[in-house]
Amino acid sequence: MHCIHCVDKCNQVVLFSTVVAGFETARSLALHGAHVILACRNMRTANRAVNVIKTENVSADVEAMFVDLTSLKTVENFATSFINRNMYALPS
Repeated sequence: MHCIHCVDKCNQVVLFSTVVAGFETARSLALHGAHVILACRNMRTANRAVNVIKTENVSADVEAMFVDLTSLKTVENFATSFINRNMYALPS
C-alpha cells in the first residue's frame, strides 16, 4: 500500500464504501488519521462498516451518512448537512 500523506484531520467522503474497493479506501483513510464519512444509502450496512473500522482502531474518526445518488433530494440533504456541520474546507 502506498503511504497516504496529508490526510490527518482532513474530511474524506467515500462513496460506495460498503463494497470492497470503497470500504478498503475508507478503512485506509481512517487508519491514516482522516475523518471519513461513508456516504451510503444502506445505513445498516454502512454502520457495520463503521464498526469494523473502529474495531480495528478505536480512535478511527469514521461515521456514516445517508445519501442515495438516485435521489437529488437526498444528495441535497447530504450536502446541506455536510455544509452545516462545517465539514468542508475551501482550497487555498
